[in-house]
Amino acid sequence: SHRWDLRAKLTALGLGIPAAIAALPVVWIAIGARLQNSGLSGREGMWTYLLELSDKYPNFGVGFGHQYWIVPRSVYILFTSSAAHNDYLRLLVELGWFGVFAFYTLLIIAFVSAWNFISQRRDAAILITFAGYMLLSVSDNALSTSAYFLLPIAAVMTSGTEAKSVRRVRRVRKSRSQVVLP
Repeated sequence: SHRWDLRAKLTALGLGIPAAIAALPVVWIAIGARLQNSGLSGREGMWTYLLELSDKYPNFGVGFGHQYWIVPRSVYILFTSSAAHNDYLRLLVELGWFGVFAFYTLLIIAFVSAWNFISQRRDAAILITFAGYMLLSVSDNALSTSAYFLLPIAAVMTSGTEAKSVRRVRRVRKSRSQVVLP
């Protein structure tokens, strides 16, 4: 935040690092087990199936939202899910190459436009949040999970609101400083 001075940020960093090191042994069992596994939870098998399906319908896909319906029961039983857990691959299957490029081009244009026009300060938090969201889309159902999709939207909304409130405070301070008392 631009409201914190450098000393407060360094203090938080100085307290946060030792706290994280102290908490590491407590959570190490879960972290260690996660790191020792592939972390994909069988998703690579689902992804192989979806890539084969994408090869069957390369140009325009099977239809938006239809990936869940075309997964056979045997694949569902094998991987205990019909979700792709990779939005890029899911949209490639659903929309084909033309549709997936159009979709992500429009999505990127929307967030860059929001970064340019809504956020008067061009807050980097919007781009960082959007980049994190796009990275999350590689291994999760970020488009269909409202908690994930709302993250970049919330970043845009809070950035625009904060920029407006900062401008309002500056106007009030400027108007107070221009008042001349006799």
